[in-house]
Amino acid sequence: MCVDCWNRLDPRRCPECRDWLPLKNRNRDREARIAAMDAACDHCGMTTTRGAIAEHLRTCHLRPTTCAAAEAGCGWKGMAAEQAAHESACSLVFVNRLFAQQPLAGRVRAFEGDEEGGRRRQRVLVHDAPPSDATVAVMWMAEATAALRKHLMVARVAEKACKQLRLLSKGMMKGFGELPESLAGFRSLCVSGLDAVVEAMRAHPQVAKVQEEGCGALQSLTIRIGPESATEAGTVEAALDAMRAHLQVTHVLLWGFKALYWPSRGCAAAVQRVAEAGGLQLVVAAMRTHPQVAEVQERGVQALFSWRGLLCRAPYGHRVTEVGGQDVLAAAMQAFPANQDHRRFCAARLLDILAASSSASSASAAQCS
Repeated sequence: MCVDCWNRLDPRRCPECRDWLPLKNRNRDREARIAAMDAACDHCGMTTTRGAIAEHLRTCHLRPTTCAAAEAGCGWKGMAAEQAAHESACSLVFVNRLFAQQPLAGRVRAFEGDEEGGRRRQRVLVHDAPPSDATVAVMWMAEATAALRKHLMVARVAEKACKQLRLLSKGMMKGFGELPESLAGFRSLCVSGLDAVVEAMRAHPQVAKVQEEGCGALQSLTIRIGPESATEAGTVEAALDAMRAHLQVTHVLLWGFKALYWPSRGCAAAVQRVAEAGGLQLVVAAMRTHPQVAEVQERGVQALFSWRGLLCRAPYGHRVTEVGGQDVLAAAMQAFPANQDHRRFCAARLLDILAASSSASSASAAQCS
C-alpha cells in the first residue's frame, strides 16, 4: 500500500484477507522482486539470485569456516571442504560430542589426559545457547517446536518460536510453501507444536508478547488439528489466562478472542470450559476496559453470540448480568456504525437473552422463597 492508503485503514486490517495488520509487516511483492535479482558468491564466483544466495552460502565448499570446537580452544581455520577431514582428527571435537550426549550438556566440564608423559587438565565448554531470532525465523515446524521445548524459559525464544509456528501452520495450508511431510504428518507436527505453545504460555504468564504470539499460534494450530484435540490440550485455559493477565493489552485480547472462537465452533466441551473458567465474565471485562476500541467490541460481541446457548441458561446469563453485561452490550450496539447491521443485531439479541435469563432467575428465586 501507499502511505495514504495505509493511514486511511481503520481498523487496521488487510483489505484482502481481513486479518489484523501489525505495524511491522512484510512487503512480499518487493521481496519477490529483490529475490529475483542476480547475485554472485564471493567465494566460488557462482552466479545465482539474491533469493537463493543464502542457501548456497550455507553449502558452498569454498566458504571460510572454523572448527566446530573453536570456542573450546581449537584455532583451525580453513575452507568448508576441508572441515570434515580436520574435525575427524580433532580431539576437542571428540570431547564436545562426547559431552553433548550427557544430561549435563551446556555446563563447563573438565577431563584429564596425557601429554608428553605428564598430566594435564583442560576445561572444555559445551555450548547449548538459545538460537538467535534470525535462526528461529527460518526454522520449520519440527525445529521450532524443539527449540521452544529446549529453551522454554527463554522468553525471547518462546515469543519468536510461537510466532514461527503460527506463520508456518497458516502459510503451509494456504500454499505459501511445500508440506514437508504428508498431511497426516503435518497434523502430528501441529499437535506437538500446540502442546509446546501451551507450555510456553504457562512458563511466561506475565510476558505480554509471549502471550500475544502464543494466542496467535493457538488459533492457527487449532484450525489445523480440530477443536476437540485443541480443547484437550488446554487451549481454552491458556487463552483465558493470557487475556486475564493482560486485560490492558489490546493485541493480547484480540488474539485471545480468536484463540477462543475456533475451539468453540462445534465443540461443546470447549464452550463448557469457557463457562467454568469465567470466560463469559472475562469477555465483558475486556469490552468494558476498551470501550473505544472497535475491534475489541466486535470480537467481544462475536464471542458472546457464539456462546448464546450458555447465556440462555439462568446461572450463566445471571453471572454476565451481574458484571454489567447488559450495559456493555447496549453501549457496543450504539457504537457500531449503521453499516454493521449484523453486529447490532447480535448485540440486541444478546440483550434479549440476558433479559429473559434474568427474569427466569428472579422467578426461580421467588418460588424458592
